[in-house]
Amino acid sequence: MKRLSILSVITLLFVQLGFSQSDEFVLTWPIVKTEIAKADASVENPKKAAQPATWMEVGRKYLQLYTFDIKDRKGVQMIQPGLASSDVLFILGSPKSQDNVEDYTVFIYDRVKLFFKDNRLARYERIGDAAVFFPEITTALDKAAAAYLKAHELDIAGKQSKKISEQLAKIVEYYSSEMYYYYIAHDYERASAIFSRVGDIVATGALLQTKEERATTLNDVATVAKMAKDYEKAIKFFNKAIEISPRLPLYGEVYAVQAASGDTLNAISTLIAGLEAFPSDSLAMDYTTELINVYIQTKQSDKALKYLEKALEKEPNNVNFLYNIGVLYNERQQIEEAKAAYMQALAIDPNDEGSNLNLGLLFVSLAGEKGTAAEKAWKDKKTYDALKAERDALLKQALPFLQRYADVVTEPYQKRNALKDLRSIYAQLGMTKEEQAIKAQLDAMMK
Repeated sequence: MKRLSILSVITLLFVQLGFSQSDEFVLTWPIVKTEIAKADASVENPKKAAQPATWMEVGRKYLQLYTFDIKDRKGVQMIQPGLASSDVLFILGSPKSQDNVEDYTVFIYDRVKLFFKDNRLARYERIGDAAVFFPEITTALDKAAAAYLKAHELDIAGKQSKKISEQLAKIVEYYSSEMYYYYIAHDYERASAIFSRVGDIVATGALLQTKEERATTLNDVATVAKMAKDYEKAIKFFNKAIEISPRLPLYGEVYAVQAASGDTLNAISTLIAGLEAFPSDSLAMDYTTELINVYIQTKQSDKALKYLEKALEKEPNNVNFLYNIGVLYNERQQIEEAKAAYMQALAIDPNDEGSNLNLGLLFVSLAGEKGTAAEKAWKDKKTYDALKAERDALLKQALPFLQRYADVVTEPYQKRNALKDLRSIYAQLGMTKEEQAIKAQLDAMMK
């Protein structure tokens, strides 16, 4: 049998004496502080600082510091945002003291204060000699993350990639928990400041995740930044998600943020890029419609018409597309094209309010031009009569569309205006019976 060395025997005896009640090492606060000092000193040595193992050990010790008092010995979350005060008492036991600060009930332990609102954990603070290590609530976590990322950088052969990934996954979980304290308090600015560190970790590729998992996390990080109105950060992480796992909704998110920040030009470019990359996506038509609306709002009728025609190819019976084509052609004084678009829309839905109204008004507008010309030619009776006849013919063409609009529109103010327009046309045409019928409708509406 192989003999144990004297050193081994002494070590074994020490372990047996020191842990006679349990074989589990008990980490104490003095040990944590000592280990942090050793960790900081280790990276001062250039040879050690060039080794991934050194940085992994630094990361491990800073995680011990971070988790002490708020996690169990395996790093499992004990104190979580929203945890009931009764559960905290069960986990940690009675506090050393208790206080009331503003709307909070405060449990005070050796190195941590827990703040409860409506009996739910809303935030916490490090106190006592722990506060030295936590100028910010995530200081120890930040140092642990930086250490493991440094180890990842030095681990060129990838021998420690799995272990590093496992620890970074824990850090991501802890950051997410810290973020949530501020999220539930609607302090999205501070929530985003913490959660963005998750995005930075994921973006390095040090976490062994699928592309979809990485993209999903980056999307979540970007979404919180968007809620914080930190548009630059939101765009950064949405774009990183696109780089990893491109999808049309992600382009849509970038577009929405750029539009919200007033960057219309880049917003349009983003939406076009997404539509070109994913023309068959189930959301492509929604985003095409959005793009059309942007072009209409920014008075870029050529581009709006281009995308409306593309959209119409996919949905030839879309009355809204046809109506908007009619509006744009009307604005461009391309009257025949406008008429054709409105008529095509009405062939699909005879009761479409917009197409009936606009087509009717188009004929009224043309009639007005003829009427003005007739007035100027009043000395030439033949010309006058011819122009007036043309005016009346156009007004008669407007009537069925305006009448249908008046029949189908439900908003009272719009219906009254439609009836007034009809009454005016009937009066101009000398159609007394019809004019009186409209007047009766108007009188009934006023009662």
